[in-house]
Amino acid sequence: MNITIVGGGKVGETLCQDLAAAKHDVTLIDTDADLISKLINSFDITGFVGNGALYDVQKESNVAEADIFIAVSPQDETNLIAALTAKYLGAKKTIARVRNPNYTKQANFLRNKLGIDMIINPELQAARDIAGNLQFPQASNVEQFAHDRGYLLNLKLPFQSPIIGLNMAAVRNRFNSVIILAIERKDGSVLIPFGLTEICEGDRIFVTGDIKELNLFYAYLGYSQTKIKNALIVGAGKITNHLIPRLLRGGIEPKVIEVNRTAAENLSMTYPDITVINEDGTNQQILDAEHLADYDVSIALTGIDEENLLISLYAEKLNVTKVISKVNRTNLLCLLYREDHNHIDSHSIITPRLLVADQIVRFVRAYGNASGSNVDALYRLCGDKVEVLQFNVKAHAACCNIPLANLATKKNILIAYIIRDNKLIFPGGSDIIQTGDKVLIVTTHKNFDDIDDILVGGTV
Repeated sequence: MNITIVGGGKVGETLCQDLAAAKHDVTLIDTDADLISKLINSFDITGFVGNGALYDVQKESNVAEADIFIAVSPQDETNLIAALTAKYLGAKKTIARVRNPNYTKQANFLRNKLGIDMIINPELQAARDIAGNLQFPQASNVEQFAHDRGYLLNLKLPFQSPIIGLNMAAVRNRFNSVIILAIERKDGSVLIPFGLTEICEGDRIFVTGDIKELNLFYAYLGYSQTKIKNALIVGAGKITNHLIPRLLRGGIEPKVIEVNRTAAENLSMTYPDITVINEDGTNQQILDAEHLADYDVSIALTGIDEENLLISLYAEKLNVTKVISKVNRTNLLCLLYREDHNHIDSHSIITPRLLVADQIVRFVRAYGNASGSNVDALYRLCGDKVEVLQFNVKAHAACCNIPLANLATKKNILIAYIIRDNKLIFPGGSDIIQTGDKVLIVTTHKNFDDIDDILVGGTV
């Protein structure tokens, strides 16, 4: 497909990398000629120097021929004007990143009346992810899908957990509605497990299932199920503004530390019933004075990655139950490894640019195969080594009506579950895929667009 991206920042760069790797024809528009040159040299894309919101620039860069137009510049207004101009010129689908909550509230109007196909707010999505992570505090990450019927947990196994030494068949016999999707060993190797694959000490597992049985499984592994009651947040930016009402609805009492007086006062006026402290939350003396050690959750949301990691490492030292950091530069995550190569067990990383990129890639994959079985959800595990994809199965899919035991699938493919008539099915060999199903696939292969890509002889 022909894809035009306006904005070569963190999200734009990630999209260039992902979409070029999927063999799409990508054109990047940005006002920074040096940035364009750098990304052209890094990825198989073309570039155009100019303001992507201008009609003349879009005409000259052939936006009219774009299958998908994506505006992810730093300015909301530029993105909205660019998307509207692209739609007028003839771009088939348009996407705009919009951060201002006032614009986000008008998302339905922007879609239905102005024709922008997708409005993305990374801070809102980040707040949703943080709130989801608090349901299983000792998981490194929690994803929700299938309208919150399915969950995906990233869990570092506790020392001497009773699951160690069991194989997948034994786990399945004990927990019928729990599926281990992937295992990351202590040495960093990653595998998709099958019946005889055993759980080893030091493993990190990625597991899915319905909420009731996942709670039982979570407790069986040795994790505490004590409810989170309070959270200390450092940083009063957009994510915090979206997060606070979600915490309050969940019965979690937040306190916020913000170094900027104006931002602190604005947050306090917006949420008069919570405590907002105008201090430097990166100062350990301040954190001690505010009794960080007594909180169930530490959430570091400043605008500086290094500060967020330092706050979180200190919270980990104080044995705070759950630690969450916003980190955009993922190359810094090596700081979270100890000498034994184990991650900080309770540490969740929120990366807004990756949340946005995953949403857009999911949209691209679905649109690119609209007549077949398309991608409804996309999650990346184990440092992007594993993809978890949920497909909508449409008519004429070759994998339909064949017992799963008889499907000629590629290696390193796991069919985790099927949703049919709003029910989760954790399939066995005699189950079949039907038209209208949603199917969760786990694979080490990249760039699957259609469920039939899992078959030997598929397109990828």
